[in-house]
Amino acid sequence: MALLPRSNTEFADPNYWRSFFEKRQTPFEWYGDFNQIGSSLERYLKPQDAIIQIGCGNSLLAEQLYDNGYRRVTSIDTDQGVIDKQRSRNANNRPELLFERADASRLTYEAGTFSAVLDKGTLDALFPPDADDATRSTVKSMFSEVQRVLSPGGRYIVVTLAQEHILQEWLSYFSETHEFILRIHKCAKCDDGFVMPVFLLVATRLKAPMPGQPILELSLADAANKAKRMSSVDELVENVRAAQEYNWFCHMCSEKLSSEASITINGPDGRPRYLISICDDPELKSVYLYAMFIVPVGREAEWLFCTAKGRQILRKTCNRHRLAVVRLYRNQEYESLDLIKDELNSIALDLAPGKSKGQKIEFLSLGEVDVKKTLAGGKSAVNGDWTVENVQVRTNLYRRLVFLSSQNLVQSEALLKKVKGKHVVDLDTLTCDHHEAMLSALGLLGDRFAADAPLRLAVVGLGGGSLASFLHRKLPRASVVGVELDPEVVTIAAKWFDCPVDDSRMTVVVGDGVKFLADAVKGDLFDVVFVDVAGAMHDDGLSCPPAVFITDECLRHMRDSLTPTGCLALNLVTRDEEISASVRSKLAQVFPTVLRHSSEQEVNEVLLCPKWSIESNEPRKRAKSLPSGDKWLKTMGDNLNNLRIC
Repeated sequence: MALLPRSNTEFADPNYWRSFFEKRQTPFEWYGDFNQIGSSLERYLKPQDAIIQIGCGNSLLAEQLYDNGYRRVTSIDTDQGVIDKQRSRNANNRPELLFERADASRLTYEAGTFSAVLDKGTLDALFPPDADDATRSTVKSMFSEVQRVLSPGGRYIVVTLAQEHILQEWLSYFSETHEFILRIHKCAKCDDGFVMPVFLLVATRLKAPMPGQPILELSLADAANKAKRMSSVDELVENVRAAQEYNWFCHMCSEKLSSEASITINGPDGRPRYLISICDDPELKSVYLYAMFIVPVGREAEWLFCTAKGRQILRKTCNRHRLAVVRLYRNQEYESLDLIKDELNSIALDLAPGKSKGQKIEFLSLGEVDVKKTLAGGKSAVNGDWTVENVQVRTNLYRRLVFLSSQNLVQSEALLKKVKGKHVVDLDTLTCDHHEAMLSALGLLGDRFAADAPLRLAVVGLGGGSLASFLHRKLPRASVVGVELDPEVVTIAAKWFDCPVDDSRMTVVVGDGVKFLADAVKGDLFDVVFVDVAGAMHDDGLSCPPAVFITDECLRHMRDSLTPTGCLALNLVTRDEEISASVRSKLAQVFPTVLRHSSEQEVNEVLLCPKWSIESNEPRKRAKSLPSGDKWLKTMGDNLNNLRIC
């Protein structure tokens, strides 16, 4: 391997290759020999074809083609020494093979001489990513010569790693001629030690030019897999990139992973079908006990399945060194667990650690494909498609609101209880730990809360109304303002989550939460402002709240909307600790004290910001002064004890 090129310049330099072949006496096979790629080549070569191999080097491919019935093979190379060795090696046993010194960009053969032009690694060697204009001109000349010497119905076959610049150049040239059908064919695995997939670029010459969009096709390794028509060059390139990323991911998974890795597998329709997360035992040097766990639709957003920490606990529970956790997509159809296992079987083998090769792959599940019962669905102008569903989790039944654009995020959840034989929303119970942690802001109010004062509370991000409904029910003298951007969500909250939107102590504001906070500083102030606004995870790394809520101006509005003894409770969701630290730092520039509550079983981090400065032991003092009796107050005390000043 030390003889391989050290730079793109060497890779494209004929002098480098002359030196390379002088030093290397044994044949060298880029991307495998006929044993590895022959089954793919045979789909595009006929025994009677007149074949020219361009840039043959000292490869055995010509003689391997000959031994497999292809007798009309001419091979060319710019290096006379290589040509002499090829002639000498094959003169006695394969007299029909021709080896000639020639330049593929300046061929001397007559037009239409060959029915197949075969290029194994030559284009890759000639055309590096940073090719200069002279090299690009040489490549175009080679393409032109290939087009000239190729007969109608003939095929130009390039064996390549299909780097994007190679694809774009090849596709651009041959699509603009309107004389070729273009197909990219992924070969079966060439070698266990070869990381990147090998492709064939197959340009089949038409008998006459065809106007309009050229025919673009993709064929994946399995011989039974029919070629799929692509609608555009971009779609074709994207599919090739996905295949390359998959190969690299499988190579990475052949050894123990230092951290969790995930990959999305698309279905035949091109849409995501499976999201697979691979987690290994961090305490082992190597892994071999391996299984796949299929998460049913309806439970994909639960902590155990949607967080790295949860999946590690699941792996331990399953007693495996490696667990591949498979989440399904709501916009896909799955007929049965057996069908899913059939679809995933080859993928499961690809993702197995090297030491488990040969083991039968075990599939684990909860016994069902879909555990949800859909009650309603629709499309909101703000949040897109939504669904309300009941989900059974062990002995509990939950009602959930899910936006399909963020299906791994449950927007709202409520526990159901039976009353007179019917399931109704349990307004006395919060199912989200982060909501319970946010209630600690009430405990920080001290005597005002203990005296059951007529508090004024705001919930920015009403959603299904679970938090607002709980506050309304547990604090009979409090008035609650719920703020929600999406008017349809307010309707859902009232109809499906029993949120008391029409009660005299509940006011619902439909509008932008940022504007609401800006306007709130001019009116009656709040004792507690709860900010629990969910959004999609963007490049800024924030899922909750959206970054617009973390600007200096908006944070000042949060502070100024509070009474002198008021408190902000902010739900923060990010998987980036640096972003979390940055948000805490920005809050500390606006509020005199920032307290943090985080949980092992939540991605949520609750930040409590009283408008006054407090001592580190004050939350614990407030916990002791809480009234006793109700379970939720005990939970509040526990959460107060877990608060830490940032």
